[in-house]
Amino acid sequence: MVEGERYLLIISKNKSSVVLECTDSFFLDTYLCEAESKGAICKRITIEEFYPTYRGFRYFDLRNPVTREIFSMIEVIEILDAPLEDHGEAEDLFGGNIFH
Repeated sequence: MVEGERYLLIISKNKSSVVLECTDSFFLDTYLCEAESKGAICKRITIEEFYPTYRGFRYFDLRNPVTREIFSMIEVIEILDAPLEDHGEAEDLFGGNIFH
């Protein structure tokens, strides 16, 4: 990893998005492929793009081993697939409506 380099990925589906921060490019590519295989649109971003454009989006820090252990792309895609007005119980898994 280059000193100070951050591995950020935006995952979007149905006008909703989340931000993932990965430990390295290998994991970023792994999550990107998994999300795209489930119909999501993905975009790599820099930390400079994150702050003005994506700050306030639901953020998963996958550099944290506990987050990596409990993270499920399937659950995230299910939430992104839910209609915006009816995220219901699935949204409660992640603490509220911060996907828009």
